[in-house]
Amino acid sequence: MGLAFAPYYLNDFAFIRLAADAPAWTVYAADYLSRIAGLGILLMVPELARVARPPDPGPLVWAWIAPPVLALLLLNDAVDYFIARPLDALLPEAVLFRYPRLGPGSLYYLDVTVGLLLVSISEELLARRVAARLLAELGWRPAAIVVVPALAFGLMHWSMGLGQVVTTALIGMALMAIYLYWRSLTLAVIAHYVLVLWIFI
Repeated sequence: MGLAFAPYYLNDFAFIRLAADAPAWTVYAADYLSRIAGLGILLMVPELARVARPPDPGPLVWAWIAPPVLALLLLNDAVDYFIARPLDALLPEAVLFRYPRLGPGSLYYLDVTVGLLLVSISEELLARRVAARLLAELGWRPAAIVVVPALAFGLMHWSMGLGQVVTTALIGMALMAIYLYWRSLTLAVIAHYVLVLWIFI
């Protein structure tokens, strides 16, 4: 499973380098390529492909979407305001990278549609479905299945500072709870997509 996380940890080195003096589109291209690489690893490694492929056990009831999505948005805003911003103000030197802001244009519209959907699908597939199933097969307790992948998910954002790591770890716990409670990767992907769309627009 660690191999599948590798592209997400390593891409931050490219982000830091590219954000310093390269055009903004190169940061986003590096981001998309790392996610495609992560999905490729999930499909090429037989043990990971086995747990990544099974479909959701039941249909998604659309009435389920609003409550967890709204709760996730509120959690994100509260954690950002009360934890992430104070941590980043306390340790500004830990913030090594921020995504370059995109103005209206083709790249912006590509990112908020295809790009953020790619982010949501790749991260939910790895950090929720694959992680939950593999850890459950190893006999891990439900609390550990919620916490450990969330910490790995938080650390995927290491270049953006301690505040972002804490925020994404807590969001990761909430997304895993959504995934486990509703047994729907689709719902977790939708919740994740709405959250990143909320953040980026």
